[in-house]
Amino acid sequence: MQRTQTLLAALFLGIAFATHSGATVYPSDGSEANVQSLGKVASDGDVITLPAGTFTWNTGVSLTKGLTIRGQTTITGAGTANCTADDQTIIIDEKPRKTPMRERNFQRKQEFRARRDVTVKTPTTRPTSTTPATARERNSWVNRNRNLAVNHGSLLKATIPAGKSFRLTGITFKNSPNLTTTGGDGAIRVGSTGGLVTNARIDHCHFYHLAWGAMLQVSGWTYGIDDHNLFEQDYGPNHSHTFTNGATNGHGNGHGAWADFPYYGSDKFWFVEDNTIKGKGGPNGGIDCSFGGRYVARHNYWENAIPNGHGTEGWCVRGMRAVQPVAHSGMTISG
Repeated sequence: MQRTQTLLAALFLGIAFATHSGATVYPSDGSEANVQSLGKVASDGDVITLPAGTFTWNTGVSLTKGLTIRGQTTITGAGTANCTADDQTIIIDEKPRKTPMRERNFQRKQEFRARRDVTVKTPTTRPTSTTPATARERNSWVNRNRNLAVNHGSLLKATIPAGKSFRLTGITFKNSPNLTTTGGDGAIRVGSTGGLVTNARIDHCHFYHLAWGAMLQVSGWTYGIDDHNLFEQDYGPNHSHTFTNGATNGHGNGHGAWADFPYYGSDKFWFVEDNTIKGKGGPNGGIDCSFGGRYVARHNYWENAIPNGHGTEGWCVRGMRAVQPVAHSGMTISG
């Protein structure tokens, strides 16, 4: 029975994400400039291919249509301890980050010290006085906000129109040894614009030691699947996945998801299936979830990494809405 369900699911995915007969295929040279330019001329449903080879990206690519981005990498043994990738199409991440994490932490310490030194404390309001002490405090606010903002962005961002489909397949993403700074968002960020997206897929990709908050981030009001991928994280406390896909009915900060039903057992989730996910323990390599995010994790091999998430925890952003990590369906955690 389980094999029949698996075959039916595979058939469904093959139909849902098959190249449409009327699609135009745009062969790229693998450079980010060429992929970006093709993304502008392509239409929803078209395909952009990347050849075998190694390509360095340093500005990132932003797509705003329902496209398929296809490289030549293949994954073997996904969902097992012996998963391998042949890394035929490799993108090296050299996108600059302006503020290292250690500098951000230093600024936060400086902010604390400035607050400790002020003679008149107004912790609940932004200071406007021009006295030396409060001027230092005001500057610390500016520095903090700047530091939190400058690391945002992604190496590849796909903003999918409502009702359209998107697929990323067959690409290896690797961190450059020249980078010493962690980006704040997901290296690959998939989201929606204008409404619900239900057909997004990330498959047969290799994510290797990427210096971002997560290797894959799903945002907006987006449901879909990532399957048959190899995630290997060895960079600080960074995650394999971050889910912030709770903008149900267009309401931000997770309010839309929390105003709606949980829909357990339905297709109204992002599915993490048949992947090999390796971390270094703690949050490294695991899953994070907030902003009303929704995900199901099943049939994966986990090594020193776990699926997890956040509650509301006293700030304006709502916690994860609905999560289903299925431990009895092939989850293996070692270490």
